[in-house]
Order: sequence, then structure tokens, then C-alpha cells
Amino acid sequence: QHSLKYNDYSQLIIINVNLPKVPERLIMIVPTEKGITLSTGKFPVKYFLDLQFPENVTVLRETERKHFNGNLLNITYKAHKTGEKLKTSEEKMQQELTEEYEEYEEHEEEEVVQETEPQKQENLTKVQQLQKMQIIKAEPKVIKKEKKLNNQINKKHTRTISNILKEKRISSEAEMMLKIARKAQKQQELKEQGKVQKIERKEQLVMQQIEAKKKRKDSRESKKKAIVQRIQDKK
Repeated sequence: QHSLKYNDYSQLIIINVNLPKVPERLIMIVPTEKGITLSTGKFPVKYFLDLQFPENVTVLRETERKHFNGNLLNITYKAHKTGEKLKTSEEKMQQELTEEYEEYEEHEEEEVVQETEPQKQENLTKVQQLQKMQIIKAEPKVIKKEKKLNNQINKKHTRTISNILKEKRISSEAEMMLKIARKAQKQQELKEQGKVQKIERKEQLVMQQIEAKKKRKDSRESKKKAIVQRIQDKK
């Protein structure tokens, strides 16, 4: 059992091959012109796979990564569609936000909202005004779901993807700084607590030594008194 697929979002070729009980040292991966071949060499159960990469994908073979857990072999390569380039982490984040935004738009479009005729006319007028201000550049669609038009004038819908990305990055940085500050504060508290506990242990040890010394002194005096008493009794 095996699978080979290209993930456009992560820009990875992902290969999974089920090789139960095959020692990793016996697994041989040989690059070919259009992909790779995989075989199990001297293992009693012979496996041989000729895997070919998609034709419209450029694979960076030097980025090969392997992981084998004793049963499943996972191989990944960085790749991108021919004519494109590898995306940066920021571009991937922006793509994710764009997809979420479009999905939200589609969800809103599916909602059927009943409105009065004056409300319909008011929404249409507002959309036309926004078009003149170049906030909405596309031609207005036929108004079937008026709630979508009403939401287009809302500030949440007029924010650009770049603004959303910037706010998310700032929020992430602020959360990270807060975590660092909390960790430093906790470490300081533990450090101070450790100092207090150390002082308390020292004080306790000194008190125990003083108490033991006092007991030894009382014991010696008691023995002296007993000896003196025995001498007096003999007289």
C-alpha cells in the first residue's frame, strides 16, 4: 500500500509507503528521471515500487526528508508547480487568510434575509456610493441576499487582507511578549522562593544544633550531680 500526492498549500510532495517489519537499513531509494524507485533489497519479502512525480510539478530533490516508524515510511520533497516559485511563510499565511475570508463571504451569501423594499433601496444606494469611493471596485451583483450587501459596508468587510494579516502578526507578537514576561516572572518567583527556603533550612539547622548542644550540656551537668551525690552518700 502506498500513496503519492502533491499538496499545493504546503508545496510538498508527500509519499507514504506501508513496509511492515522491514529493517530501515534494507530500504533502498533510487532517484530516477521522473521520480524514484523503492525496493527492499535482501529482505525475504520483496517490495518494488516505481513512483513518478506529477508532470506539472518541479521537485527539489535535495530537500528529501525520510521518517520510518517500523511500519510506515514517509518521504517528503519541497516542490512547486512549474513556472511558480516556493511560497514564503508569510505568503502561505496570507493565502490561508484569503481562503478563510472567501469562505466567510460564501457563507454569508448563502443566508437568505427578508428585508422591506425601502431597506433594499437603501442598501443598493450605499453600494453605489461605496463604488464611487473605490472601496468596492467590482460591478454590483443582482441582489438576491441583501444581508451580504449590508455587510459589505460594515468595517469588518472593508478591511483588506493585508490589514488582517498585520493585525494577526501584531497580536501574535504581543502574545509572545506576554508569555515571555510571564515566564520571566515565574522564574524570578521560583528563584526568590528557593532563596527563602534555603534561609529557612539554615535557620532550622542552626536551631537544631543549639538545641542539641543544650541537651548535651544538661546531660553532663546531670551526670556531675549524680557523681557528687553518690560520693556524699558513701561518706
